[in-house]
Amino acid sequence: MVQVMPVKHHHASYQLGERELRPDERIVVSTRIGPSEPLRIADHLGVSPNQPAIILEHILHEDGLYIPTFATKRGLDGDQLFARYVSNYVGPDGERIWGQGLKGRTVYVVHVQDDNLTAADLNTRVLDIAGTCKYLGADAVVLLAYTLDHDAQERGVHDTTHPRMQTDAARARYDGQGKLLEDRFRQYLTAGYDAIIVPQIHAEEEALQTCADVNEEFAPMHQRALDAGSNHRYHLKLICVDLAPVVSMLITDYGTELGIDLSDGGRNVVLINPDAGITGFGHRVRTYTELPNIASAVMKKTRAADGKIEHLTLEDSIGLSPERGIEGMHVFMFDDRIRTGATMGRNIEALCGGTVEGLERDPRIKGKPASVTVYTTRTNLAGYSRDVLGTPFIDHLLIANGDPRAFSRLGSLAWKTQMPYINFLMAEAAKCAERGVDPNSILTPSFIRSSHLLRVERPHGHRSTSKGSHII
Repeated sequence: MVQVMPVKHHHASYQLGERELRPDERIVVSTRIGPSEPLRIADHLGVSPNQPAIILEHILHEDGLYIPTFATKRGLDGDQLFARYVSNYVGPDGERIWGQGLKGRTVYVVHVQDDNLTAADLNTRVLDIAGTCKYLGADAVVLLAYTLDHDAQERGVHDTTHPRMQTDAARARYDGQGKLLEDRFRQYLTAGYDAIIVPQIHAEEEALQTCADVNEEFAPMHQRALDAGSNHRYHLKLICVDLAPVVSMLITDYGTELGIDLSDGGRNVVLINPDAGITGFGHRVRTYTELPNIASAVMKKTRAADGKIEHLTLEDSIGLSPERGIEGMHVFMFDDRIRTGATMGRNIEALCGGTVEGLERDPRIKGKPASVTVYTTRTNLAGYSRDVLGTPFIDHLLIANGDPRAFSRLGSLAWKTQMPYINFLMAEAAKCAERGVDPNSILTPSFIRSSHLLRVERPHGHRSTSKGSHII
């Protein structure tokens, strides 16, 4: 049980979920200088795209000490860009007061990975910025995390009821490691975050439960903060943005650009989920396509004692048969993250009729597909993954900007890579959080389509003669 300590923070005038904010009540900042994501988030939220670059200074001292510093007091010197904050420095009797430059504002901290800063460095910035925001009077602070650190470490050896911790091999694999996602949530909560918005994480159900457990642990402090009307509430809301509508649209609305045959209700398309852990996501993708004859399956891997994949079979198979197999079909494979790519590479090679030593193949995946498209929400194209994704078996590679490091590392992959940008969906999810609405009830394919929230970009070097952005 957490010891109940006195709450010494500013009095808040707004709590996340009460109403949609006016643009002037929002502030958008980034954990570092340079990325385009915060600029596009700001623009969609009605804030100047220049704001992230000018309102927060990332001061890094010679000894490596990082101190985030907000520039709201510039309005006192007559800088018109910051004039709106001047009233926060005037007390009831007209006297000058300090330390309330963010009062009445909700701050969105946009967090993306970086080649020049380690994950640990960035996490320090994530925490320090939140603490600074609440110390300076911000009503609420929201982390827009394109990648949530340790989202695959939502379990540990002591989680004896977890379905993926039921064998000695599973427990041995995690022995010696902490349940780091739980620790991250504690850090975010105590730093001052009110919510985290993240797209398609690895184990959503378990992450949500872990967040709920942390909130229960801090319930006494949360209640005391509410009673005091504090802006630091010691309660964290995890909002997972479902990207199944996006993946479905990449098939139905963009499939012709990929050469996918959508005729006869999608009879010539098969969705392959390489990980049983996101089976529900695959079912939602299939449903959102509204293609009645589209096939789908989950690849199940059985490993030998040395860790090599020994059998490759299908689970939850729909629309596949041993008679036809996948001959002439368009394979669309998706995953939330590609690290080494080893598992996906082995699966794709088997799907495409390649010879994989010692691997027994399910007869429902006999034959050779007409094309293979791979989608992932995030990858940094590190190490072996570049070779795996560079295989000629993959015709199209769709990489969303969950980890923008990939875009600077495309190299020879550029000719077959296209980049779906999810910035506008993240910004729309932020508006939903302000109103207290589940964004997944709003961000349907029809809403995304009518609001033009999804953009696909072809990089320089792509084989198509049609370059640039494509709004879906």
